[in-house]
Formats: sequence, structure tokens, C-alpha cells
Amino acid sequence: MIKDKFLKASITLVKNNFPEYDEDKIEEIHYGLETLYLGITKLIVIFLTAWIAGYLKEVILCSVIFGAIRMTAFGAHANNSITCLLVSFIMMFGLPIISEVLVLSIYIKVLVCIFCIILYFLYAPADTNKRPLVSKSIRKKLKIFSILLAIGYSITALFTTNIFISNLIILCLLVEGINITPFFYRILSMEFNNYKKYEHVENI
Repeated sequence: MIKDKFLKASITLVKNNFPEYDEDKIEEIHYGLETLYLGITKLIVIFLTAWIAGYLKEVILCSVIFGAIRMTAFGAHANNSITCLLVSFIMMFGLPIISEVLVLSIYIKVLVCIFCIILYFLYAPADTNKRPLVSKSIRKKLKIFSILLAIGYSITALFTTNIFISNLIILCLLVEGINITPFFYRILSMEFNNYKKYEHVENI
């Protein structure tokens, strides 16, 4: 497979240039490269499909809005690349489509925004077993960024005159907010707060 060849060549290059890296470091780099590869190929497939369907602008906008909050709040991941691609397709196309027809009063929007900000305050960032956020300082920074971004998104959603953008922001906030909750992790049979397994490691 192309992915396996890419990862093998990349790891070989890393080992040759950084012989001091131990197996744990190499494994961490391998996971990062694999995530990067899967993310790029997934976006190529999604954007190509959106372009063919004449829906590219809406899908890119959804990807940017959701991706930004996802980068700070993290959250549960699909257990394989096929499921991840399927879920991404549903979200990147589904959320914009719903945003075009959704009708929400300003009161509902305010309540949803407040609810989402509370979720990010309580649970962001939500790590995974493969990517535990061991560093206390990093977790603190990510939580602050997540809350600030959620507040910024909320202000934009509540005051913009573009109904589509307002709905899309709120839906992205809500989907990611649910994604980082312990309840959602339990539904997926995933462990929550994985960093606690490494509490003996010194937090930086």
C-alpha cells in the first residue's frame, strides 16, 4: 500500500538522521505521520467529491470551522480509516446541507452556544488512548484556546446576518462539543482522560 511505503520511507529517514531517538519517540513520530497522511488523503477525497458535486465552497468552509475547534478540543476518533472517512463525509456534507434549511430562533442559538461553551470548559481537550495529552501545561493551553474559540464562534454565530454561516458554526460547535464528552466516549467504548494513566510522568 502507498501508505505503508510512505511511512516506512519516512521512518527510515528519521532513524538515519536522528539515531538518538528511542523506540518510544519513533513510535510517536510514526503515529503523527500516519495521522497526517490519513488526514491529507481524506481531505483530497472529500474535496474532490465536493468539487464534482458543485459543493466545494460549503464543504471547505465546514472543514475550516470544524477543524479549528477540533485542533484545540481534540475528541474521540474512529477506530479505523474507513470509518473515519465515512464519518467525515457525513459531517462535511451533512452539516452544510442542514445549515441551509435549519431555522433556529435567537433564543435557541444563545442556549446552544452557552451549552457548548460549558462543554468545552468542562471537557476540552479530550485525548485518546493513542494520543494522550500527558503535559499539564499543554492541556491547560488547549482548554483556554478551546474556550476562547468557542466564545468567538458563538459571538460570530449570534451576530452575523448570514444565516447559513450562523447555523454552520453552531452545528460544528455542538457536534465537537458532544464529541469531547465522557458520555460520547462511553458510547464508542473508548477510555476518557487517558493522560491519567501517565500521572507518574512529570508534567511540563
